Amino acid sequence: MSFYGKEAYPIYSRYSTKAVAHTIKTYSDFSIPYPYPVAQSVEAANGMEYPMICFNPGRAADDGTYSEGAKNAAILVIIHEVGHNFSQ
Repeated sequence: MSFYGKEAYPIYSRYSTKAVAHTIKTYSDFSIPYPYPVAQSVEAANGMEYPMICFNPGRAADDGTYSEGAKNAAILVIIHEVGHNFSQ
């Protein structure tokens, strides 16, 4: 699941939950099964993870547009932070 403010809607509504699900499936296939019952991605100012929850950047511009770099950075941080749950 993903939680985000309206400023992050253009990126998070399309990519956040998909990135979380893809990360859990891929890491589980190649390492250990995901060790927790849920995974949550929360839009924030920077990246940080805790068991079952991670905080990630990813806001769009005021007009709702975003660059390919902003989208890719959000996805990259989500994958990175969710991935930490496999080594805790």
